[in-house]
Amino acid sequence: LIDIKKKNAALLQQYFDFYLMHNISDHALDTYMDPEWGIFDYFIEQKKLGKIKYLGFSTHGSIPCMAKVIEKYGEHHNNHQNLCIYFHSFL
Repeated sequence: LIDIKKKNAALLQQYFDFYLMHNISDHALDTYMDPEWGIFDYFIEQKKLGKIKYLGFSTHGSIPCMAKVIEKYGEHHNNHQNLCIYFHSFL
């Protein structure tokens, strides 16, 4: 996984204003959401620690793919824990 501390040091910043996980698609969604990998959990924790101000994702995936992410992680947008979504499609 990305070491937020190293990335921030390289950029001479204390936190990211916006961090976007790019192209979370139908075929990769299970990996992103797998607790064994802890990908979403890691980034949500970094957000809670103040290392990321706005966390988001983009997808070329289906609407059900996007809905799964929102259903599982959408509660993190309460209490100023915004989850930003960029949905793009070639349909």
